[in-house]
Amino acid sequence: MQSVSMKSGRNSVRRMAAAALLTTVTMPVIVAQGVAQPSYAMSPAVTSGQCNPTAIRYVNEYSGRATSATTFVNIPGTTFKFTQGGTSPSCVIVEFSATAITSANAQMTVRPLLDSAASALPASVPFIVDKANYEVRTASFIFPNVSPGSHTITMQFETSVVGGGSAVEVYSTNVIVHHAP
Repeated sequence: MQSVSMKSGRNSVRRMAAAALLTTVTMPVIVAQGVAQPSYAMSPAVTSGQCNPTAIRYVNEYSGRATSATTFVNIPGTTFKFTQGGTSPSCVIVEFSATAITSANAQMTVRPLLDSAASALPASVPFIVDKANYEVRTASFIFPNVSPGSHTITMQFETSVVGGGSAVEVYSTNVIVHHAP
């Protein structure tokens, strides 16, 4: 590491401390398929695959929707049908975005249902936590093995109390479904 003259002031001392920190911090890594990745990026069950979902269906619901339910409930205006094409199962990718807000100390979790089943990867995600101002958020989900035919997607949300809060709300929701034509 380079030495830094104390004459150059507090900023130089800060840079030297930051450089020392950068040179001493180590991160455990896991080598997967020859590529080193931080251990926190790997989950115990890694799923990967390839598919070509080139058809897109979407729905936008501008109205605000709120819940204080601590179990998953449907988000009104986010249910619609699509037809998975092809002759064999393929993936379906669901993107959900919304402007969201919570009461103090509340967390909103979202999940998609495919034909009334919660089988996406991931199954659900924390969407927004303890935010008193509206923020735009997005989450992506993969259904890796969806058979050809008619299917229904429904988005759901729930709230969990993180020390007293309860209400969560979304508005201007978009649900975009990428599927086989």
